[in-house]
Amino acid sequence: MTESETTRGIRLNKYLSDAGVASRRASDAIIQSGRVEVNNIIELHPARRIMDGDRVCVDGIPVGVDDPPKLWIYYKPIGEICTYHDPEGRPTVFDALPPSLGKVISVGRLDISSEGVLLLTNRGDIARYLEHPDQAFTRTYRVRIHGVMSDRTLHSIRAGVSIDGMHYRPADIEHEQSRAGGSNSWVRITLHEGKNREIRRICEYFGHSVSRLIRVSYANIDLADMHPGEIRDVSDTLPHLLAKKS
Repeated sequence: MTESETTRGIRLNKYLSDAGVASRRASDAIIQSGRVEVNNIIELHPARRIMDGDRVCVDGIPVGVDDPPKLWIYYKPIGEICTYHDPEGRPTVFDALPPSLGKVISVGRLDISSEGVLLLTNRGDIARYLEHPDQAFTRTYRVRIHGVMSDRTLHSIRAGVSIDGMHYRPADIEHEQSRAGGSNSWVRITLHEGKNREIRRICEYFGHSVSRLIRVSYANIDLADMHPGEIRDVSDTLPHLLAKKS
Protein backbone atom coordinates (compact mmCIF):
# COMPACT_ATOMS: atom_id res chain seq x y z
CA MET A 1 0.00 0.00 0.00
CA THR A 2 1.01 3.62 -0.48
CA GLU A 3 1.53 5.81 2.60
CA SER A 4 -1.90 7.36 2.05
CA GLU A 5 -3.55 3.95 1.68
CA THR A 6 -1.84 2.69 4.83
CA THR A 7 -3.43 5.58 6.76
CA ARG A 8 -6.90 5.63 5.19
CA GLY A 9 -7.15 2.07 3.95
CA ILE A 10 -8.07 0.86 0.47
CA ARG A 11 -11.48 -0.24 -0.80
CA LEU A 12 -11.85 -4.01 -0.83
CA ASN A 13 -12.73 -4.16 -4.53
CA LYS A 14 -9.64 -2.13 -5.43
CA TYR A 15 -7.55 -4.29 -3.12
CA LEU A 16 -8.64 -7.44 -4.97
CA SER A 17 -8.09 -5.78 -8.34
CA ASP A 18 -4.60 -4.61 -7.39
CA ALA A 19 -3.81 -8.12 -6.17
CA GLY A 20 -4.67 -9.53 -9.60
CA VAL A 21 -7.78 -11.43 -8.48
CA ALA A 22 -10.10 -9.82 -11.03
CA SER A 23 -11.13 -6.47 -12.47
CA ARG A 24 -12.75 -4.07 -10.02
CA ARG A 25 -16.22 -4.73 -11.42
CA ALA A 26 -15.70 -8.50 -11.31
CA SER A 27 -14.34 -8.13 -7.78
CA ASP A 28 -17.66 -6.54 -6.75
CA ALA A 29 -19.47 -9.70 -7.85
CA ILE A 30 -16.96 -11.95 -6.09
CA ILE A 31 -17.40 -10.01 -2.85
CA GLN A 32 -21.19 -9.90 -3.02
CA SER A 33 -21.35 -13.66 -3.64
CA GLY A 34 -19.80 -14.29 -0.22
CA ARG A 35 -16.47 -15.65 -1.44
CA VAL A 36 -14.32 -13.07 0.38
CA GLU A 37 -13.28 -13.06 4.03
CA VAL A 38 -11.59 -10.24 5.91
CA ASN A 39 -9.96 -11.35 9.13
CA ASN A 40 -11.86 -14.67 8.94
CA ILE A 41 -15.28 -12.99 8.57
CA ILE A 42 -17.25 -13.01 5.30
CA GLU A 43 -17.38 -9.49 3.86
CA LEU A 44 -20.16 -8.56 1.41
CA HIS A 45 -19.42 -4.86 0.94
CA PRO A 46 -17.01 -3.84 -1.88
CA ALA A 47 -16.45 -0.44 -0.21
CA ARG A 48 -15.06 -1.98 3.00
CA ARG A 49 -11.73 -0.30 3.79
CA ILE A 50 -8.79 -2.67 4.08
CA MET A 51 -6.13 -1.49 6.50
CA ASP A 52 -2.51 -2.51 6.79
CA GLY A 53 -2.43 -5.83 8.64
CA ASP A 54 -5.88 -7.03 7.56
CA ARG A 55 -5.99 -10.59 6.23
CA VAL A 56 -8.01 -11.02 3.02
CA CYS A 57 -8.92 -14.41 1.56
CA VAL A 58 -10.84 -15.41 -1.58
CA ASP A 59 -12.28 -18.92 -1.48
CA GLY A 60 -10.10 -19.50 1.57
CA ILE A 61 -6.87 -18.52 -0.21
CA PRO A 62 -4.96 -15.49 1.14
CA VAL A 63 -4.35 -12.66 -1.33
CA GLY A 64 -2.33 -9.49 -0.96
CA VAL A 65 -1.12 -6.50 -2.96
CA ASP A 66 2.26 -6.79 -1.25
CA ASP A 67 3.04 -10.09 -2.96
CA PRO A 68 6.34 -9.86 -4.91
CA PRO A 69 5.45 -8.79 -8.46
CA LYS A 70 5.84 -11.47 -11.11
CA LEU A 71 5.61 -11.38 -14.90
CA TRP A 72 5.35 -14.21 -17.39
CA ILE A 73 5.23 -14.42 -21.18
CA TYR A 74 2.78 -16.98 -22.56
CA TYR A 75 2.60 -18.04 -26.20
CA LYS A 76 -1.17 -18.02 -26.59
CA PRO A 77 -2.25 -20.56 -29.20
CA ILE A 78 -5.07 -19.98 -31.66
CA GLY A 79 -8.36 -21.19 -30.19
CA GLU A 80 -7.94 -20.01 -26.59
CA ILE A 81 -9.85 -17.02 -25.27
CA CYS A 82 -8.63 -14.52 -22.67
CA THR A 83 -11.27 -14.96 -20.00
CA TYR A 84 -11.57 -16.90 -16.75
CA HIS A 85 -14.89 -18.57 -17.54
CA ASP A 86 -16.51 -18.97 -20.95
CA PRO A 87 -20.27 -19.64 -21.00
CA GLU A 88 -19.84 -21.41 -24.36
CA GLY A 89 -17.33 -23.82 -22.90
CA ARG A 90 -14.46 -22.85 -25.19
CA PRO A 91 -10.85 -23.37 -24.03
CA THR A 92 -9.49 -20.43 -22.04
CA VAL A 93 -5.97 -19.19 -21.46
CA PHE A 94 -6.36 -19.58 -17.72
CA ASP A 95 -7.52 -23.20 -17.97
CA ALA A 96 -4.32 -23.99 -19.87
CA LEU A 97 -1.92 -22.45 -17.34
CA PRO A 98 -0.11 -24.59 -14.75
CA PRO A 99 -1.78 -24.42 -11.30
CA SER A 100 1.59 -23.53 -9.76
CA LEU A 101 1.25 -19.98 -11.16
CA GLY A 102 -1.60 -19.21 -8.78
CA LYS A 103 -4.02 -16.41 -9.62
CA VAL A 104 -2.81 -14.30 -12.55
CA ILE A 105 -4.26 -11.60 -14.78
CA SER A 106 -3.49 -10.94 -18.44
CA VAL A 107 -1.99 -7.71 -19.73
CA GLY A 108 -4.56 -6.86 -22.38
CA ARG A 109 -6.00 -9.58 -24.58
CA LEU A 110 -5.64 -11.45 -27.84
CA ASP A 111 -8.77 -12.59 -29.66
CA ILE A 112 -9.51 -16.27 -30.17
CA SER A 113 -8.15 -16.26 -33.74
CA SER A 114 -4.84 -14.59 -32.82
CA GLU A 115 -1.71 -16.07 -31.30
CA GLY A 116 1.56 -15.02 -29.74
CA VAL A 117 2.75 -12.92 -26.81
CA LEU A 118 0.37 -12.63 -23.88
CA LEU A 119 1.92 -11.16 -20.74
CA LEU A 120 0.61 -12.40 -17.39
CA THR A 121 1.14 -10.97 -13.91
CA ASN A 122 0.04 -11.61 -10.35
CA ARG A 123 -0.61 -7.91 -9.78
CA GLY A 124 -3.57 -5.96 -11.17
CA ASP A 125 -1.78 -2.62 -10.79
CA ILE A 126 1.08 -3.85 -12.98
CA ALA A 127 -1.33 -5.17 -15.62
CA ARG A 128 -3.14 -1.82 -15.82
CA TYR A 129 0.16 0.05 -16.03
CA LEU A 130 1.55 -2.11 -18.85
CA GLU A 131 -1.62 -1.91 -20.93
CA HIS A 132 -2.44 1.77 -20.36
CA PRO A 133 -2.32 3.81 -23.62
CA ASP A 134 -0.42 6.66 -21.94
CA GLN A 135 2.57 4.36 -21.40
CA ALA A 136 2.74 3.63 -25.16
CA PHE A 137 4.41 0.24 -24.76
CA THR A 138 4.91 -1.17 -28.25
CA ARG A 139 3.14 -4.26 -29.55
CA THR A 140 4.62 -5.85 -32.68
CA TYR A 141 2.76 -8.28 -34.94
CA ARG A 142 3.45 -10.43 -37.97
CA VAL A 143 0.32 -10.41 -40.11
CA ARG A 144 -0.51 -12.57 -43.11
CA ILE A 145 -2.86 -10.75 -45.43
CA HIS A 146 -4.56 -11.42 -48.73
CA GLY A 147 -2.82 -9.47 -51.48
CA VAL A 148 0.07 -7.03 -51.22
CA MET A 149 -0.31 -3.60 -49.62
CA SER A 150 0.46 -0.65 -51.85
CA ASP A 151 2.89 2.06 -50.85
CA ARG A 152 -0.07 4.41 -50.57
CA THR A 153 -1.78 2.12 -48.05
CA LEU A 154 1.42 1.77 -46.03
CA HIS A 155 1.76 5.56 -45.93
CA SER A 156 -1.85 5.96 -44.75
CA ILE A 157 -1.38 3.48 -41.91
CA ARG A 158 1.86 5.17 -40.87
CA ALA A 159 0.03 8.49 -40.71
CA GLY A 160 -2.90 7.18 -38.65
CA VAL A 161 -6.41 6.44 -39.88
CA SER A 162 -10.00 6.95 -38.75
CA ILE A 163 -12.54 4.19 -39.40
CA ASP A 164 -16.23 4.57 -38.57
CA GLY A 165 -15.47 7.32 -36.08
CA MET A 166 -12.64 5.43 -34.37
CA HIS A 167 -9.18 6.98 -34.69
CA TYR A 168 -6.13 4.74 -34.78
CA ARG A 169 -2.76 6.25 -33.99
CA PRO A 170 0.12 6.10 -36.48
CA ALA A 171 1.63 2.62 -36.69
CA ASP A 172 4.96 1.39 -37.97
CA ILE A 173 4.40 -1.02 -40.85
CA GLU A 174 6.57 -2.66 -43.48
CA HIS A 175 6.55 -5.58 -45.87
CA GLU A 176 8.42 -8.68 -44.80
CA GLN A 177 10.82 -10.17 -47.30
CA SER A 178 9.42 -13.63 -46.72
CA ARG A 179 6.26 -14.10 -48.78
CA ALA A 180 3.40 -16.33 -47.70
CA GLY A 181 3.07 -17.71 -51.21
CA GLY A 182 0.20 -17.59 -53.67
CA SER A 183 -2.03 -14.54 -53.22
CA ASN A 184 -0.90 -13.80 -49.66
CA SER A 185 1.91 -11.72 -48.16
CA TRP A 186 3.26 -10.81 -44.72
CA VAL A 187 3.53 -7.40 -43.08
CA ARG A 188 5.07 -6.43 -39.74
CA ILE A 189 3.09 -3.87 -37.73
CA THR A 190 4.09 -2.11 -34.51
CA LEU A 191 1.38 -0.37 -32.48
CA HIS A 192 1.73 2.04 -29.59
CA GLU A 193 -1.71 1.26 -28.17
CA GLY A 194 -3.97 -1.76 -28.24
CA LYS A 195 -7.54 -1.13 -29.35
CA ASN A 196 -9.88 -4.07 -29.88
CA ARG A 197 -9.25 -5.85 -33.21
CA GLU A 198 -7.28 -2.81 -34.41
CA ILE A 199 -5.05 -4.60 -36.93
CA ARG A 200 -7.85 -6.64 -38.45
CA ARG A 201 -10.05 -3.56 -38.84
CA ILE A 202 -7.28 -1.49 -40.43
CA CYS A 203 -6.23 -4.21 -42.86
CA GLU A 204 -9.82 -4.97 -43.87
CA TYR A 205 -10.53 -1.26 -44.31
CA PHE A 206 -7.85 -1.18 -47.00
CA GLY A 207 -9.14 -4.35 -48.66
CA HIS A 208 -6.81 -6.94 -47.13
CA SER A 209 -8.34 -9.75 -45.11
CA VAL A 210 -6.18 -11.22 -42.35
CA SER A 211 -5.59 -14.98 -42.34
CA ARG A 212 -3.02 -15.13 -39.55
CA LEU A 213 -2.02 -12.70 -36.78
CA ILE A 214 0.93 -13.33 -34.46
CA ARG A 215 1.95 -10.91 -31.73
CA VAL A 216 5.71 -11.37 -31.63
CA SER A 217 6.54 -8.85 -28.89
CA TYR A 218 5.01 -6.65 -26.20
CA ALA A 219 7.09 -3.94 -24.52
CA ASN A 220 10.17 -5.47 -26.19
CA ILE A 221 9.52 -8.85 -24.57
CA ASP A 222 9.48 -11.22 -27.54
CA LEU A 223 8.61 -14.80 -28.39
CA ALA A 224 12.18 -15.71 -29.37
CA ASP A 225 12.09 -19.50 -29.88
CA MET A 226 8.90 -20.16 -27.92
CA HIS A 227 6.20 -22.55 -29.11
CA PRO A 228 2.40 -22.29 -28.72
CA GLY A 229 1.34 -23.10 -25.15
CA GLU A 230 4.79 -22.42 -23.68
CA ILE A 231 5.23 -20.06 -20.72
CA ARG A 232 8.36 -18.40 -19.31
CA ASP A 233 9.10 -16.26 -16.27
CA VAL A 234 10.30 -12.80 -17.34
CA SER A 235 10.06 -11.10 -13.94
CA ASP A 236 13.63 -9.87 -14.37
CA THR A 237 12.33 -7.36 -16.93
CA LEU A 238 10.03 -5.64 -14.41
CA PRO A 239 12.56 -3.14 -12.98
CA HIS A 240 13.16 -1.75 -16.46
CA LEU A 241 9.47 -1.74 -17.42
CA LEU A 242 8.42 -0.04 -14.19
CA ALA A 243 11.29 2.47 -14.11
CA LYS A 244 9.21 5.37 -15.41
CA LYS A 245 6.33 4.51 -13.07
CA SER A 246 8.20 5.65 -9.98
